[in-house]
Amino acid sequence: MNTPFNLLCKKQNPKDDRNPNFINQIFFNNRSRGLIPASWYSFLVGTTAILSTTLGAWATPIQLTNAKGKTIEVKLILIGEKSVDVEFHRKKITIQLDQLDEETREKLAPEKWALGYVEGVETLVPRPKDYPAAGKRIQIPMPELGTSIGGAEAQFTIEVGANVSPMRPVPLFIWFAQASGADSDIRNRSSLLGEKAADFVCVFLPYPGSYKSSREYNQAITDANNVKDLEKMHEAMLGRLTQMFPNLDPRLGIVGGFSNGAHTVSTHLANKFKPLTNLCNCYILVEGGSNYKKSFPRYKNDSMLLVFGKHFREYGVSKYLEKEVKRAGFKNTWIDMPGVGHEFPEMYEKQVSKHITEVMIPRHLHADKKK
Repeated sequence: MNTPFNLLCKKQNPKDDRNPNFINQIFFNNRSRGLIPASWYSFLVGTTAILSTTLGAWATPIQLTNAKGKTIEVKLILIGEKSVDVEFHRKKITIQLDQLDEETREKLAPEKWALGYVEGVETLVPRPKDYPAAGKRIQIPMPELGTSIGGAEAQFTIEVGANVSPMRPVPLFIWFAQASGADSDIRNRSSLLGEKAADFVCVFLPYPGSYKSSREYNQAITDANNVKDLEKMHEAMLGRLTQMFPNLDPRLGIVGGFSNGAHTVSTHLANKFKPLTNLCNCYILVEGGSNYKKSFPRYKNDSMLLVFGKHFREYGVSKYLEKEVKRAGFKNTWIDMPGVGHEFPEMYEKQVSKHITEVMIPRHLHADKKK
């Protein structure tokens, strides 16, 4: 049975701002002055059971001031068209916006806020000023990181889906290209998402210029050890990404790669590279991923798709990887490309796309939030 609000407050000092009844006594003053609807007045003073929620310290602190100049500090949960949900003394309360003064209403304008996540829990955070517009493809220069392979200034590319909104969770798709990286791949693979690409933020990351060629880079990442420059570049770029998109959905992040791109994914997995593995739980290795120096740690409940032709079959790489991903606990699926060399033909792109949209997205996006 729920405890009435007045009993919860009975032993507390009514002048103490930790007392939930303080909202009624000091901030709202009283029902007759019209500062809150009668239904919420009865909710606050206890004629109905209080809604008790364990909201925790993740909600955003904010000061609210009413029309009479009374101010309290609460934690912001949700902004609606006519009301705002806040936490006060770990209780969820709805306040009508017309009860607040003009300055406070301006501060609560929806365009100034974005959905965010703290430890996987939804909250509201101030919207980044550089939050990209939906439907845009943009380059983010990061000259402080030097150059990528080939000598171009370090930058990464973002494609923002047409349906992406700062007030909704947005899933993430990252692709690592073959050879020298994103700036050498004409066909970035957001097409693998099909129509679902409109809901995603798609990101294409390069490889650092300290590796002078794609071959040198290949030799470094296939033993998963000489990768400090790679991790430095990708940690900075993924950090920038999460600043721009605080609403990346913790339920679904997909990362894949072809050839050297698949080696890159495998290397980050073997090293438990948290800037990536904390964002992603679905992995796609196409004609790559060989790594004989380090085993994968445990990735329970994450998904893996392996796509290989005869090239890696002949060298035994595919058999080794299949064993590794099973041992690591991935939910593993295999797509075989018989008779195909070191390529990623369109007919198999379609199979990968089907697996993403029919298996990975439903498995993770409609499941409980990941840890």
